[in-house]
Amino acid sequence: MASDLIKVKSSVNTEICIQRIITKIENIKGFGVFSVIDHQKNAQRTGLDLPPQKVIIFGNPKAGTKLLQVDAQIGYDLPLGIMVRQGSDETVVEYRNPETFSKIYELSKSPMPKKMGHLLKNLASSCQ
Repeated sequence: MASDLIKVKSSVNTEICIQRIITKIENIKGFGVFSVIDHQKNAQRTGLDLPPQKVIIFGNPKAGTKLLQVDAQIGYDLPLGIMVRQGSDETVVEYRNPETFSKIYELSKSPMPKKMGHLLKNLASSCQ
């Protein structure tokens, strides 16, 4: 398991959790959901089985562009993603800690990675 992943257990099922996160993102000025990747559905297309698991790809183009102007390589990690999946006995919300971006990219002076971390934590908490 990657060391920079943050895992939050949820008391609601995966679909309710996903809808809560999407609604919250859509209500933040400047943000939008770009895509939802359904890993379970994609697995079923190949004849394989996977518990519910979706990744919500979202962001704020204005804020993202400012980061890309500082270090274009952050494009590997933008837009942001948050995954909701069915664990063994509960829903799990996971996301990569964006504060590690300051170590990987030329963002040591930017407050954005910390702000992104607060946002992701807030989105994950909407499922508790």
